[in-house]
Amino acid sequence: MEKQNFEAQNASSNDFVKEHIKARPVNKAKLLKKTLMTVLSAVIFGIVFCLCFLILEPRIDNFLHKDDEVPYIEFPEEIVEDELLPENMLTDEQQEQGIGPIGSMEILDLSDYKELQESLAELADKARRSVVSVTGINRENNWFESTYENKSFSSGVIVADNGQQYLILVKATNIEKAENIVVVFYNKKQAGGTLLQVDGQSEYGVVAVNKNDLSETDRENIAVATLGSSNLSPILGSSVIALGNPMGTGEGICYGNVTSVGKALNLVDSNYKIMTTDIYGSTLASGVLVNLNGHVIGIIDSDYNSLDLKNIVSAIGISEMKPLIENLSNDLPIPYLGVKGVSVTTSVNSNYGVPLGAYVTSVAMDSPAMLAGIQGGDVITEFDGKEIHNFGDLTQAIFNSEKEKKVKVTVERETSNGYSDMTIRVTLK
Repeated sequence: MEKQNFEAQNASSNDFVKEHIKARPVNKAKLLKKTLMTVLSAVIFGIVFCLCFLILEPRIDNFLHKDDEVPYIEFPEEIVEDELLPENMLTDEQQEQGIGPIGSMEILDLSDYKELQESLAELADKARRSVVSVTGINRENNWFESTYENKSFSSGVIVADNGQQYLILVKATNIEKAENIVVVFYNKKQAGGTLLQVDGQSEYGVVAVNKNDLSETDRENIAVATLGSSNLSPILGSSVIALGNPMGTGEGICYGNVTSVGKALNLVDSNYKIMTTDIYGSTLASGVLVNLNGHVIGIIDSDYNSLDLKNIVSAIGISEMKPLIENLSNDLPIPYLGVKGVSVTTSVNSNYGVPLGAYVTSVAMDSPAMLAGIQGGDVITEFDGKEIHNFGDLTQAIFNSEKEKKVKVTVERETSNGYSDMTIRVTLK
């Protein structure tokens, strides 16, 4: 009995062990509010951080890399240069002996002729340091599902050095859609390239190669081309050297003379001119023409040859290409107006009363010019506040403008009472 009473008392004293503690009920509304506040705070913090980064990052980057800024590429205004004549390539001793120019072959012996050829070869070799081969590579599959590399190449010329990159002018037709671009320099060194801007009218573009991808020793054998003039110096009949790929068989050198100049290319927004030579080459020729000063005066391009002269090495004059090269080298897009035309000469002005300026021969379909109302027969005399005296002025003004910019164009349009001026606003593309 006592035992039973003890067990009963002991059991009643341990009843608290079997009690269940009930959890406090969750306040869902309060929990949701805290969660939303936390998420909102995170979003606000993220937005503030991003804004601060966007505002401060350029300033910090400019401060840290202020010495690494890429300079703007600009070519100096052309000046009249004295062409190096063949007789000037003779030594003083030869001139004292009465040896005349190359036209007087009867007074040159074989040793003199050899020295003259060696001088030309030395000049060509020096100019070749700025000429490169640019190859576009694409990987494709054949019918047997085997992968192979499709390569296409053309010669280019180093037109600028911005301190960080070599900038190479090249016809971009073969490389514009390439997966990889490989540039081979004068000393056979290779480096990868990146295609910057491409002009949709001429199809020329600029490839950039990082200088750090080449050793200092390699860079010593690489030179930037000196761009001469295809207008100011006496071009017609002068001696030239074709470098690059004039024969379509890879690296080559050819000697010849300029046989014609001044043929205008019928391209939109341009006044490029073609010069021909007496050099027989390939219809796929590429490269440059240099004069006897070693200056580039033309970019070899046989795409515009007539059928009866399809194998003659021809080139686009460098003078008219300089504005394009500047834009491409600075990675600037090429504004588009959409007109073809010629310059109104003083004789046409005096004989026919056509105002001096850029005469519009035709307007490209759906171009900004057509949409704005410019017509064939109009004479453009002012573009975005700049006076236009010839078609070259108009081309330069277009290149100096910007895409999507709305510009004011003044034209002289022929009416029954003569020419009258009108202002047209054009939005460039």
